[in-house]
Amino acid sequence: MEQYLFQAGQHHARIPIKSSTQAGRKGMQLRLPMDARVIANKTAGALVQRDLPATIRHYLLHGRCEIKHRRIQQVSTLRLIMVIDSSASMALDQQVSMVKGIITDMMRRYQHQHPQVAIVALLHGQASCVLPFSGDIDTILNTLAQLHTGGKTNLRAAFETVLSLVKGQLDSREHHLFIFTDGRVNTGGTLEEAAAYFKAHLSKLKKHTSVVDTESGMPRLGMVVRLSRLLGCRRFEPGTHF
Repeated sequence: MEQYLFQAGQHHARIPIKSSTQAGRKGMQLRLPMDARVIANKTAGALVQRDLPATIRHYLLHGRCEIKHRRIQQVSTLRLIMVIDSSASMALDQQVSMVKGIITDMMRRYQHQHPQVAIVALLHGQASCVLPFSGDIDTILNTLAQLHTGGKTNLRAAFETVLSLVKGQLDSREHHLFIFTDGRVNTGGTLEEAAAYFKAHLSKLKKHTSVVDTESGMPRLGMVVRLSRLLGCRRFEPGTHF
């Protein structure tokens, strides 16, 4: 039987159908809005593409045109949440330098995932999202440069802010949480209470959470070691290559 193919860029195509009629043997004309092979759009948040073989099969079976689609696997966006403890107990310059290095490196290595960064600053006993998710490296670095230091550390408030950033997307593997702290929680509850909040509301982020130990000077209290154990996540020393 003579074969007919969809013609790229055209609105008409001929499809071979099994028929004893002369029209059927010649192929019946099927009107398509646009080329089924190249159209892609977003439906209900998913990227889909018109499926030519499935469209043809449906026409042959039912005798009517109904455009079929197939899902296209998308490269997910990498979302990095940086919680920076900029309280008075911290060496802010050291932290900012570390965060800059990590962000710059990850933006370069994972550029195919279009990484975006959000920054949560801990100071004056509060946690503020000083930068919502952004993929602009200049904006990210400028935000880091404008961070100030002062006050006490409220880790629970930080987790509450993180929850507001990922709310409704906790099942996603796209989010990675980095906590830069010396572990000296001194307001908003104890270290254990902050960890309990994390386990109750952010446990699905546990595998993608890293605590960067920024404790310096003597004596070293090892609070970050304790924090990482309570959270059940990884702990890293400054200079770690992520």
